[in-house]
Amino acid sequence: MLQKFALAVKTKTIEFFAEEDEEEEEERAVGVDDPDACPAPEEVITGQRVVVVRPDPAPRPDTETLGAAAFAALSSFQAAYLHLQTAHSPFLSDAVLSADRAAVSHLRRLSEVKRLYLSAGPGPSPAPASALPLSFLLEAQVQDNQDLLRTFEALVDRLQSDIDRKDAEAAALEKALADLDGAGVRLADRLERACMPAEERVESLLTVGVFDSVLRDTCRVTHRFARVLVDLMNLSGWNLGVAANCIYPDVNFTKPGHCRYVILSYICLGMFGGFDSYDFCDDGDGVDMDEIDVSIRRTDSLQQFIEHSALDPLELMRDFPSSDFVKFCKKKYAKLIHPGIQSSLLRNSAIGESLLGSLTPSSPLYESFASMASSIWMLHKLAWAYNPVVKIFQVAPGTEFSMVFMETIVPKVDKLHMDSGSSSRPKVGFTVVPGFHVGKTAAGKEGWTGVRPDKMGWTVTSSFFVNRHQRLGLGDLWGSQIRPSPRVNSEDPRPRPMACGSRTFPKHGDHSSSDYKHFFLPGVRAIRYGTSEDDSLFAPPAFMSEDAKAKGNAAFAAGRFEDAIRHFSEAIDLTPANHVLYSNRSAAYASLQRYDVALADARKTVELNPGWAKGYSRLGAAHLGLGDADQAVAAYEKGLEIDPANEALKAGLADARAAATRSRGPIPPQGSSPFGKIFQGPELWAKLTADRTTRGYLQQPDFIKMIQDIQKNPNNINMYLSDPRMMQVIGVLLNVKMRAPTDEMEREFTEPEQVKPQPEPVKKASEPEPVPEPEPMVVPEEEKESREKKAEAQKKKEAGNAAYKKKDFETAIQHYTRAMELDDQDISYITNRAAVYLEMGKLEECIKDCDKAVERGRELHSDFKMIAKALTRKGTALVKLAKCSKDYDTAIETFQKALTEHRNPDTLKKLNDAERAKKELEQQEYFDPKIADEEREKGNELFKQQKYPEAVKHYTEALRRNPKDPKVYSNRAACYTKLGALPEGLKDAEMCIELDSSFSKGYTRKGAIQFFMKEYDKALETYQEGLKHDPNNQELLDGVRRCVEQINKTNRGEISPEELKERQAKAMHDPEIQNILTDPVMRQVLIDFQENPKAAQEHLKNPQVMHKIQKLVGAGIVQMR
Repeated sequence: MLQKFALAVKTKTIEFFAEEDEEEEEERAVGVDDPDACPAPEEVITGQRVVVVRPDPAPRPDTETLGAAAFAALSSFQAAYLHLQTAHSPFLSDAVLSADRAAVSHLRRLSEVKRLYLSAGPGPSPAPASALPLSFLLEAQVQDNQDLLRTFEALVDRLQSDIDRKDAEAAALEKALADLDGAGVRLADRLERACMPAEERVESLLTVGVFDSVLRDTCRVTHRFARVLVDLMNLSGWNLGVAANCIYPDVNFTKPGHCRYVILSYICLGMFGGFDSYDFCDDGDGVDMDEIDVSIRRTDSLQQFIEHSALDPLELMRDFPSSDFVKFCKKKYAKLIHPGIQSSLLRNSAIGESLLGSLTPSSPLYESFASMASSIWMLHKLAWAYNPVVKIFQVAPGTEFSMVFMETIVPKVDKLHMDSGSSSRPKVGFTVVPGFHVGKTAAGKEGWTGVRPDKMGWTVTSSFFVNRHQRLGLGDLWGSQIRPSPRVNSEDPRPRPMACGSRTFPKHGDHSSSDYKHFFLPGVRAIRYGTSEDDSLFAPPAFMSEDAKAKGNAAFAAGRFEDAIRHFSEAIDLTPANHVLYSNRSAAYASLQRYDVALADARKTVELNPGWAKGYSRLGAAHLGLGDADQAVAAYEKGLEIDPANEALKAGLADARAAATRSRGPIPPQGSSPFGKIFQGPELWAKLTADRTTRGYLQQPDFIKMIQDIQKNPNNINMYLSDPRMMQVIGVLLNVKMRAPTDEMEREFTEPEQVKPQPEPVKKASEPEPVPEPEPMVVPEEEKESREKKAEAQKKKEAGNAAYKKKDFETAIQHYTRAMELDDQDISYITNRAAVYLEMGKLEECIKDCDKAVERGRELHSDFKMIAKALTRKGTALVKLAKCSKDYDTAIETFQKALTEHRNPDTLKKLNDAERAKKELEQQEYFDPKIADEEREKGNELFKQQKYPEAVKHYTEALRRNPKDPKVYSNRAACYTKLGALPEGLKDAEMCIELDSSFSKGYTRKGAIQFFMKEYDKALETYQEGLKHDPNNQELLDGVRRCVEQINKTNRGEISPEELKERQAKAMHDPEIQNILTDPVMRQVLIDFQENPKAAQEHLKNPQVMHKIQKLVGAGIVQMR
């Protein structure tokens, strides 16, 4: 068998067949097709079934390689496609573009593998080894593995994105749940407040702000009634001064018109009398408060307040003559215009009778008095609704006035008092408008003598008249029952109350600074009496201290150092831990040469804030003022350790070291000037700046040089005593008033001083012969020559100005050049010559002179205005030299530097003009229609590829190249619409229409954007306007149809209420809609459409009315059904 199988294998290729027909098997068993090829007959086994086994052909060496490459390309394409899907959610343009390119490249790779496979052919001969090297297989396998990794990464990214999205949704749900919880809590609070007892609801409504608001309205109507009464008195010939003296005999008024406040005070005394009584009774027969239940009293008072606020007082007095309010009005009116005081106040009895009977509607006092009485009546009812009851109070006469917790009707009271020569603080003269205490007191205490530390009492400030010259004995301010009330306990630190009728009120004037704390509420000035263990609970708000600090700074800048000290002290009382306040007060004390107290404040500053460098500057200045130069040096060095770059500390240290050197040096000669020391203090420049006269000297370079020379050598002051400016400086530094420097004064300093003015020397003075000057007063030759040169230079400048006006530029240049040679301390000669060069067109010479003027001006510390003028002139020359847009950069920079020196409107205008000219020139230089068309085509291609951001960039560049192309504006508007930037697209569409009103695309773009913005009426108008230019444009016709459908939907009520409200709210911002709705004619038309159909038909015939109606219908304001 083995031999037979071997023979069969040797004879034919072995093949295995399964389940074939018998005939086919016999044919195959016979042998081969060619009989000659068969072996010898003896080797053929007859009668047996021979199965020929044919071996497979030898495998091609490149098949495996091409298969691996194909599978690698498929894996790569799968990974790229997965990346492409991932980049679409969320949409990332860059990622989508990258994935798309990768997918295309892998498809190309697969196509290349297919080409290689087909090119090899089906034959048995293998491809040459050089065609598909071994590296090709390895590369395909590596690529396949990398693609699998990328696939897994994409899957991980997608899963991570899903996780992030779920986390965001969970966070949003948590936030919504938190909002619902908050809404539930707020709803529960509202339900709780709705279910709380009536008394608690009243307690929550009655605040200090409510009472203060009602009080302000009451004061306003009271002032109005006082003005009416005073006007009637003037018209009747009454003497207001006599009337005021009858009420307050000892008042000295600053102005005659201030006697009007006495009338106002008299009105308040009469109207507020009995305010502490429940029934507003000022005769002592009122209802006892102990007999009234608190809850009933509060509810009844608040109810009366609410009911009365809704009524007209004039109608009440007319319709209910027996009501309590009318009785109150009659009683108060009789008290104000009482016959018993006619002899002292109303001298004319006939006028008094007419006023007594003037409580009628025809009286001029009727309306104003009724309003005042109604407001006071409401204030009284509101006061009795509080628990405890709001109490009225006054300030004791003669109390020192304080701007912190009092208000004065006399403006600038402190200045008036200082002008009077008094050393004490101003005193309260009389109360104009009363104050009120709103708060809670301890149980079982009488009046206001026991304020609990855990409760807070608020006092609404009243107004006072401050007596300028003397303390005023107030006398019968609230009636004959005013009397001092003794303390309940002699050790009680709280203020003693003052009785008024049957009640007691606190007396503000009888306390020390430690007996109270100051407070502020919005619109309410208040005082808190008593003490507390925790002072931080009662600290005043910061703005009180800042207000006083600001006043102190203003006073210091104006040279009013005493006022500055007072304001800084008030601020320190309010915020004693503020180190800046001590620093400022130290500077004020140093300016007054009170170095001892300045040193104390400086030490306090350093103690409060050791890390603040400026505190050591104050400390060094105080030590230097006291003559302790070594301590000053130590203080300045300590400050420089904290802030090494502080210029003030460096300058102070240099002065201190110089003072220390002088103190250790030789004794100055007896001939030294006694004024030398006053020029060595650190406050020298501050004093000179604060004074109005010497402030102007600081702009003069020779004056600066003179002061610096004296600082270097105090003995040189004798050289400058003949200068009137020096005498002014000495007067400022010594706080002595000096006369302003005049020509007469200059002559006094230049003329010799006689030892004994005898009659004979006077006669000689009138003779023409010059009197020889004493030796110490001789002006040095150098200074004399310098003055002569300056005078000559001024003459040359004037001559140059005259030549400039005559357009004689060459002569003007000669004069200005000569002036520059004579006086190099004044840069105005240089700037004037630069102006001449500018007029002549010699721009380079003009720029050189301007640069020279700026450089010299900085050396001389010239006025900033002069330096700014030189820079402005240089900028003007540079603008004239500009040939391209870049040339304007230097000019613009020069103008900006000039504005930093001095902000001049002319310079600002030139800067704006230069920037505008540069922009226009840039546009001209950049203009290129050819490049603009290329950029537009690029944008079009990107638009087709839906790459809208990139398309916008190219369209923008095209507009920069050619800003007059309407097509580009239309295309960019389409891009903006696709991106959702509708406002920007609307602007481009409108610009497109403006450039070419016949271009239909502009109208379609604009109408589409307005349609998307749900402004259907405007969109309809846009489409209709476009149809005027292109009646057959299908886009415009479709747009009209869409707008009409949306407007009809609104009329039929087919849109949601929310959408309708949104459209109406948006339309109300349209000025045209607002004008239509506010037009009285159109309002009547709308009413007729609802109530009078016949009139509405007539309105429809008016085209203007119909246009406005259609406008309202399109905006959703009006619906036609």
